[in-house]
Formats: sequence, C-alpha cells, structure tokens
Amino acid sequence: MADPRPATEENPAVAEPLAAVGAAPPGPRTR
Repeated sequence: MADPRPATEENPAVAEPLAAVGAAPPGPRTR
C-alpha cells in the first residue's frame, strides 16, 4: 500500500488514486 513515490505534493497524479484507498496527504498519518 505504501508507495515508494512521494504522496500528493510531488505526484498529484497519484494523489487521487491514493485518496481512493484512504491515504492521507503527506504527513505523519501516512506512515
């Protein structure tokens, strides 16, 4: 589930799919 790539800030294209699985924006909650 953890992507090796940056979360939303660097990869906006991956931000939406991540939000679908319930991934929070780049922060302490992601880990």
